[in-house]
Amino acid sequence: MPQYSIYVFLHFLRLLFAHLETHRLHVHAQQPAVNVLREVRDFLEANPSEIITIFIEDYVSSPMGLTKVFNASGLLKYWFPVSSMPKNGDDWPLVSEMITQNQRLVVFTSEKTKEASEGIAYQWRYVVENQCEKAEALHAQASTSQPFFSRLRP
Repeated sequence: MPQYSIYVFLHFLRLLFAHLETHRLHVHAQQPAVNVLREVRDFLEANPSEIITIFIEDYVSSPMGLTKVFNASGLLKYWFPVSSMPKNGDDWPLVSEMITQNQRLVVFTSEKTKEASEGIAYQWRYVVENQCEKAEALHAQASTSQPFFSRLRP
């Protein structure tokens, strides 16, 4: 089964922009988080072979605050649990496995303590970010007569 991550993200953005064209942006931005998460739930219900990843820039300080919002939204039935996240370099499950198990919502938080307290994955434990600066610097310094990837070798 093909990987749908980029497609799903783009499809979700199209849905979001379609929603924003129908409703004014400031109205959408000011509604409670639970309403936006219910839209995510509706998308997952209507698209049983899609997976959504959410990154939360987390400033929620109330105890179990995010858990309460996700409970109220009805999204927990799609939750990909932290216990299933890859550890020590293990592989992520196949997309087909996630779909079969209906674990189609992957949620990350920027707050490290939420993994233990609420079961929301701390993003930097499982996600890496491209470091383009090094590649760009090497590219600028190297001779253009060499293939680009050969210039990236240490």
